[in-house]
Amino acid sequence: MKELAYSRAAEVAWYFPCSREQYRLTGELDVVDGTTTEPNLIKARRRGWATMSDSARQQWVWPQPGAPRDNDPAVWTKRAPGPDEPPVDTFILLVLRVEEVELLVLSSPSTCTHYSREVGPDGNYFWLEESLNP
Repeated sequence: MKELAYSRAAEVAWYFPCSREQYRLTGELDVVDGTTTEPNLIKARRRGWATMSDSARQQWVWPQPGAPRDNDPAVWTKRAPGPDEPPVDTFILLVLRVEEVELLVLSSPSTCTHYSREVGPDGNYFWLEESLNP
């Protein structure tokens, strides 16, 4: 989280081995925590919390990762809020606002397509597509 104080730029990459497709999504991250005021982001954070399994939610109330191990069994079985309760403060949702997408298809022949989100004269967004050398 310290890095996000300096830059919200981020990139996510997925590779699908069966289709030999690689997607790179580039954009800016929104940090959605307990101080967020935008209703849609608050709803998304709660939805993310609610859709996790009980054991996944429980990990959010464990001791701080990377700290010396706490050998008290009680800290590892502490009850986490349920799916209908507000998320704990340590649960932070990161939302990637995608500005660019690159699709690399590694078949024969290989292709690369770059998409960039642009703003039209009417203020609405649209995607500009450009074929690139792979």
